Amino acid sequence: MDFLNVDTGSVATGSAQIAETAAIARGLISKLDGYLGDTRWMGQAAEACQGSITKYQDFSFKLNQVLDNIGTDVGTAGVNHEENDMVQSSGFNQASAAIA
Repeated sequence: MDFLNVDTGSVATGSAQIAETAAIARGLISKLDGYLGDTRWMGQAAEACQGSITKYQDFSFKLNQVLDNIGTDVGTAGVNHEENDMVQSSGFNQASAAIA
């Protein structure tokens, strides 16, 4: 049987680091969005460029959603695991006390 060992302190630290890095990435994405928003092509290149910008904007939106959620999700998973571990521990302690 395999066992899962989770260091919840490390999970909390990792969650904070992920959230911090995601914030930096969101800042860079925002900067890139600004550059692309200022781009003004003329002639035939305009349509092709606008198509690429539109695809990027769709991707940027989705990436920002992921970045918004990943740090929180890791942190929540760690908290949920710790709470579940405490419930399981309590159950074993009660069972042990009952047979002692």
